[in-house]
Amino acid sequence: MNGYSAIALRLEGTAAWWVLSTPGCPEVLDPDGAGFPEIRPGVKGHAAGTSATERVPIELAENAGGLNIRLLETRRYEWEVIGADDAEVSSSLEALPGRHWNKRRVKTLSGAFTVVNHLGMADFRITAGGREHRFVLEVTSAKLDYHTEFRQITEDIADFCQQLLLNWDGPTSLKFTTDPEEAARLTLEKFLFLRAHLPPERLEELLEAIKRRPNSRLVREASWSPPSAAGSPDWVRDPAGMARDWQRLPCGGRTVPGQVLDVRREDSVDTPANRFLKFALTEFRELCREVFEKHPNAHSVAHEARELAVCLDAVLARPFFRQLGPLTRLPLDNPTLQRRDGYREILRAWLLAQAATVLAWDQDEDAYGGPTRNVATLYEYWVFLQLHQILDEMVEVSRDADDPKPADDADPFLEMKDGELHIHLKRGKKTCAPFTVTLASGMVLRLHLYYERTFQIQRGATEPASYSRQFKPDYTLAIFPARFPSEQAASVEGKTAYIHFDAKYRAQSMKMIFGELLKDEELDLEKQEAKASSTYQRGDLLKMHSYNDAVRQTAGSYVLYPGSDTETKLNKFHEIVPGVGAFVLKPGKDEYRAELKRFLLDVFQHQANQFTQYRYFSDVTHATVQETPAVHGGLSTWRPSAICVLAYLKAEVRVLCREKRLVYSRALKDDEERSPIRIQLGNMAGAVLCPYEGGRTGEKKTLEWLAPILSCEMLSREQLCRILRTEGWPEDLMPTSASAYLLFRLDHPSKVRRRVVNGLTPTGSYQVVSLMLSELDACPVVS
Repeated sequence: MNGYSAIALRLEGTAAWWVLSTPGCPEVLDPDGAGFPEIRPGVKGHAAGTSATERVPIELAENAGGLNIRLLETRRYEWEVIGADDAEVSSSLEALPGRHWNKRRVKTLSGAFTVVNHLGMADFRITAGGREHRFVLEVTSAKLDYHTEFRQITEDIADFCQQLLLNWDGPTSLKFTTDPEEAARLTLEKFLFLRAHLPPERLEELLEAIKRRPNSRLVREASWSPPSAAGSPDWVRDPAGMARDWQRLPCGGRTVPGQVLDVRREDSVDTPANRFLKFALTEFRELCREVFEKHPNAHSVAHEARELAVCLDAVLARPFFRQLGPLTRLPLDNPTLQRRDGYREILRAWLLAQAATVLAWDQDEDAYGGPTRNVATLYEYWVFLQLHQILDEMVEVSRDADDPKPADDADPFLEMKDGELHIHLKRGKKTCAPFTVTLASGMVLRLHLYYERTFQIQRGATEPASYSRQFKPDYTLAIFPARFPSEQAASVEGKTAYIHFDAKYRAQSMKMIFGELLKDEELDLEKQEAKASSTYQRGDLLKMHSYNDAVRQTAGSYVLYPGSDTETKLNKFHEIVPGVGAFVLKPGKDEYRAELKRFLLDVFQHQANQFTQYRYFSDVTHATVQETPAVHGGLSTWRPSAICVLAYLKAEVRVLCREKRLVYSRALKDDEERSPIRIQLGNMAGAVLCPYEGGRTGEKKTLEWLAPILSCEMLSREQLCRILRTEGWPEDLMPTSASAYLLFRLDHPSKVRRRVVNGLTPTGSYQVVSLMLSELDACPVVS
């Protein structure tokens, strides 16, 4: 297999050529010139000038169907038909969007195409000189190794479905249909199961294992023959039963048999297990033929079916299978089929192909069966299944069988309906898979794994929605305590946390997702380029920040991509969430999968902890925003339920308290018991202090200012005096009337209107009292 930047293929039976090249090639590529040396009859190539680490743009490979032309996804290719003025071109690539496919006729018929997010087979047909010439193009990925990692994606998806069918309790019988369209769907799905479990190279391995240790039985054959020709002496032990035609010899009078029963024993491979083997492989071959006959436009699948059919034809032509008789019954209970290497795998492949009739997956048509496979969509599906399997594998996590459809507006991921096991996973359709997490601490959490959940615009400050525009992350993991009957109920209380993931198939490295750390001048340049091109180098990073900011109750947003970096988590504060980041999730690389698994378990344990900074921050935020702001003193920033502390200030210390932002008050009541006052001192976040004046019997009015409380502490008189002295408090104004005091430290005061608060303050006392700010707002304003 060699690499080229341009190739020329002769149109058989004509003098014309089809030239396929990349834009970097010389403009004049004459198939008859020196720049196009012949590499095989009818094929010429212009060598690619790529480095050892670069993928070449055009490769030629042999397969069972002939010559394959391998191209790279996202690369632009130009083509031209030279020497055939009457040429016409048609291709499965014409289904690509207009900007990715074009053809024109000026002097010659030419055009260009670019394949984006699709991998697999495509055909290119040229009609010239009254003949049709067909070329097979195979589009491969520069990111994923097509023959390992991309195939691993498809096999992982099929294996997930296989495990469902093997482990699911529901399907116990097979379902048949007379609908031609349904039959065609089942044929394709049966082949996809077969192809994932039994590719040609795997089939050869299994047959080699069977050849080394074939199932056989000892066959006993008996026939009458002369004694001199008998190969077995068994008749000597039983001459009466195994000899006949006795004759007396002329001399001596001894009698000898004319014929003896000759018993031959030999191994035979014509056994029920081997007959089933032949039966299953014959069915597989017929299935392959049905696929490429009924699905000719599904070029990738049809090509694989044709390749497997050629392999099966060669296998069934071997002498081993020609000596086997027809199968008269299905020996599914046969120990050899169930246990022996080779036999066991082929039985499993046959059972899974049959079981596809009870599996319905409402997937995108082009994800598997289109002209080429939409690899971006396929990667999205694969990532969701990986997330589902990661949760399944956790000891602490179990599927929530009691609530299979937790969201009314979302399809359940797995559903048994009308004898079919339905997998609901399709772009544009919201899907939910519920789980339960039981942690070692005893905390139980619910998990809802969503595919393509849309967060609509809702103005309610506590709604689990977006406040700006709609957002639809690829995957959302909702986490909330199991004590709530539903996710909605937990969201109303502010106890739901959302973790978002986006699959970025096109990203190869962290730099493509988050960009590089730039200097100021580089940031300026990037900003100017973004304005000019309507793109931004760090668009994926900004999208993660957008999810965190716009979607309420979001704890983190992360990118999943098939790169080769280590995971990157950017925490906003000290804990694992809130934050943004990226994780590598690549087929066949379990170490990356393990990193994501550890992260999710850490998140679950963090969410179960009621004493984290995140929980405190979330609870305070939720308590703050769940109320509509009230106007107080011309300011619309106070919560109606916020704590308001009314504190009496003597005339001689009012100015001093405001300047120093310190207010003190007696901590004991002026009664005979000297009992402590009752005031809420637990959570002072958002609390304010409002000073008032007025004697024991006079009218009590608030002063013209109030201030947020920063802290409140209880001190002895001696401790308070020491603090006041450090603040420059005059000695003649030091407190003397009580043994214990409350000291409030305040933030910057704000000017407000004065109010009459006679009914809110203690009668005949100067102690502080706490109330809600809404109660203060209800008091009459001083005119």
